[in-house]
Amino acid sequence: MSLRGHIVELRNRLLIGVVAIVVCTVAAWFVYDEAFKLLTAPFQESVRQLGPKAGDTTNLIEIPHYLDFVIRTMLVFGIAFLIPLVVVLRNMLGLVPASALKQPLLTKLFYAATR
Repeated sequence: MSLRGHIVELRNRLLIGVVAIVVCTVAAWFVYDEAFKLLTAPFQESVRQLGPKAGDTTNLIEIPHYLDFVIRTMLVFGIAFLIPLVVVLRNMLGLVPASALKQPLLTKLFYAATR
C-alpha cells in the first residue's frame, strides 16, 4: 500500500472514531441522570445505613466532589501528556528548530533572564 493509501486509511479511521465519540457523547447526555442514579444507588444506600448519626463527623467523600477531583486529575495528566507531543509537532512543522530543543528549558529560561 502506498503512502497515500495509508493516509487515506488513517483519515477514514479517524473520521469513524470522531463520529463514534460524538454519537456516544450525545447518547450519554440523555441517559446521564439515570445512569448516575443506577451506579450510585448501592453507595447511597450503604451511606444511609452506615452513615453518621447526628453530630458525628465522617470522612466519606461526596460523589460529585470525587468526580470533580478525578476529572481535574485527568485534565492535568492529559495536559502533561500533550506537552511533549505539541513540542514534537512544532518541530515537525518547522516552527521550532531541532537545535533549540536540545537545550533544557531551565537553561533557556536562565539564559533569557540574565540577558
